[in-house]
Amino acid sequence: MRFSTMAALMLTVAAAAGTLDAALFQLRIGRAAAVIFAVAAAAMRPAVLEFSPEFELCPACALIPALLLIPALRQEGRRTLLALPAALLIALPAFLLGRRLSGEAFIILSALLPLLAAPFIKPLSLRLLAAALAPLFLALLLFLADLASSGYGAYSAVGETLDLQLTGMAFSALFFALRTPLPKA
Repeated sequence: MRFSTMAALMLTVAAAAGTLDAALFQLRIGRAAAVIFAVAAAAMRPAVLEFSPEFELCPACALIPALLLIPALRQEGRRTLLALPAALLIALPAFLLGRRLSGEAFIILSALLPLLAAPFIKPLSLRLLAAALAPLFLALLLFLADLASSGYGAYSAVGETLDLQLTGMAFSALFFALRTPLPKA
């Protein structure tokens, strides 16, 4: 099972069970919208737009940050720009990990990196936006490294990028849910 499918399943079960209610309330998103978002993003994984042999993009990889930008802008305004350096700081260790690891170990460890930024990025909307942008920056770093080393590079933000996005967002949302106090009965 793909990591994006597992992450979508985790988010769907957590949203349906009410585990993510505090996070969804902060984002001003309903349970049904969260479930539809997670399932639709995972379902879009096979779709790839190939603009040229050097540039391919999964539409979900671009759509996820675009959709997360709306609540971030609504809540944080200009502070939303803080997600860009945070995403780059998440992508740098992922880039170094990618040089040593591959496959499932790389995806799991890289998806946990947004949790390291949690103490520095307080609003959940910015945390999720940084987690969604970091894999796109990682693809850019890989492209630049290939370009510098061999003179040729290809920007590819497809399946593994979507796996990293959804898994990182799922870890971040579940971490937020675990740290949020339960309402008193």
